[in-house]
Amino acid sequence: MQMEALVARLLTLARAEHGRVPLTVEKIALAPIVEALLATHAATLTAKNLRVENDVPEHAQIESDSVLFCSIVGNLLETAVSYSP
Repeated sequence: MQMEALVARLLTLARAEHGRVPLTVEKIALAPIVEALLATHAATLTAKNLRVENDVPEHAQIESDSVLFCSIVGNLLETAVSYSP
């Protein structure tokens, strides 16, 4: 199941890079997204005795497609947690 999710994310990213996925670019706040992603992985972080701090300033914003951005950052976090001892 994890492999299928990873492949799906990679295909979405590849399609976005080639302009095949319609993007909705808007200003998004970073801190709440990072906080939500950390909450999603909280059980795994605790089980592996890992600690991740959200040092993103509350006012930090970027212009991006929020769905794609969440997918990319979520994938990075999931990979980091998966490959941590």
